[in-house]
Amino acid sequence: MQSEKTVQVELEEIATVEEQIETEETTPCTAQHKRIDEENVYSSLTNPAEDLYGLPSNTRYNTVNKVNLCIECDNGWRRFENSCYFLSEDRLTWQKSREQCQKKGGDLAIITNQHVQEFLSNEDGLHYWIGLSHKGTSEWMWVNNTVLTVSYWNTPAGKSYFGECGLIATNEPAEASWQPAYCKLYSQYICQKI
Repeated sequence: MQSEKTVQVELEEIATVEEQIETEETTPCTAQHKRIDEENVYSSLTNPAEDLYGLPSNTRYNTVNKVNLCIECDNGWRRFENSCYFLSEDRLTWQKSREQCQKKGGDLAIITNQHVQEFLSNEDGLHYWIGLSHKGTSEWMWVNNTVLTVSYWNTPAGKSYFGECGLIATNEPAEASWQPAYCKLYSQYICQKI
């Protein structure tokens, strides 16, 4: 059974999140801003009571300590969920694409969920480099050094006789639009800034 103090701390956390949502609703985000999905607020809470009050908490928080609920994307970038995305018009190798993204303050896109996959798959019917490779290893890895866990390959588990870098083919169905390709191939690319 939770103590009265613990319950009070959790209620304060929820009230803070709800207050931030109300503030956001009176200050609308434009197309260049990020909106927090209300239904995800409570599921994205992480344990602030322990940090703030020295009490354990069963809630999780993500937005309580954030100052801004809207994040502005630079001109030419598209906002979606917690990130800004840049879809290039020029074609480069995977490595040169990554360098260009880093010059812009981001990196090649990391696709972490089905919503992002569907958003990026609704483009011009082109092929874009994403931040996925298995150079020097048998495991596909993202540019942030995390192992691939959710995938949308159009070949079984990304198996191919060629290709150590990942492309997203926006002319394919979202659930099967990734393709392994030679890293030296020239293609458009998608940058991501968080």
